[in-house]
Amino acid sequence: MVYLNHKPSHNGKVKLDGGIILKRKNKGYFTIGEVSKVTGIHPKSIRYYEQIGPIQPAMVNPETGYRYYKSSQFKHFSVISACIQMGIPLRDFKNYYKDGMLHADSCLQSAEELTRKHIELLQNHLLLIQKTQSYIKQTDLLMAAGTILEAEYPQQYFLVQEIPPDISLYELFRCYRQLYTDALQQDLQPESFWGKIAVFRQGTCHRLYAGIQITRCSQDPRILTLPGGSYATLYTPASEIHQAHLHFPDLAGASQELLVLESDAIASKGAVEEPGCILRCISR
Repeated sequence: MVYLNHKPSHNGKVKLDGGIILKRKNKGYFTIGEVSKVTGIHPKSIRYYEQIGPIQPAMVNPETGYRYYKSSQFKHFSVISACIQMGIPLRDFKNYYKDGMLHADSCLQSAEELTRKHIELLQNHLLLIQKTQSYIKQTDLLMAAGTILEAEYPQQYFLVQEIPPDISLYELFRCYRQLYTDALQQDLQPESFWGKIAVFRQGTCHRLYAGIQITRCSQDPRILTLPGGSYATLYTPASEIHQAHLHFPDLAGASQELLVLESDAIASKGAVEEPGCILRCISR
């Protein structure tokens, strides 16, 4: 970096590629504003680049603190912009750009890996949208029917935590949040589907859990498997999981054990604070 020992002259002009006319402040040197006009990069971004290290001004006026760049550095800014467009974080740029040399192979390899991860994330978002749309259709159908309907579900896994029957809504959501965090730490790929799970034996609620659905399994003893098959499903205006065996008397009378999953209903049009619930019941 070069430091100026005199005030810059403001005489003369210089013409750059593309026909842009800039006032020359110092021969071969340009201010942040001028660099911004040529490269399209905001001055705040240029200062940030300097702060984290990818590029430094060619000289600084010690009296004013003004920073100046050489025209040859315009290419550096273009490379930085290209890397940003490819998704490479600026904090990692120094790993690929050293001593004026761009390690393009490593840079592009990292960009490809980041892009693939982004594509996977978008695919997961799309899958979540599709699942939510399906759940909304099911809720609308159950609300319109006003009775028990049969629905097929695949085998599903939940990371669960036993809860008391009188748990507050605040504590319940804290429990969901902790389960989600635990699932992330174990790479169980948690989904955005959670609810209460009750185990009934001979007409009595034997166990009550808070659970969050997961895609992968592990040796964690808190993982509960819900079998695949035909579930009896019902919409209820409020939480009634504690009396779920009364809603499904045929299943309760034919089996020693009932598994009941209760989740918030999501209708195409409905109240947010009191959406009602969907009960899913299967015997085993």
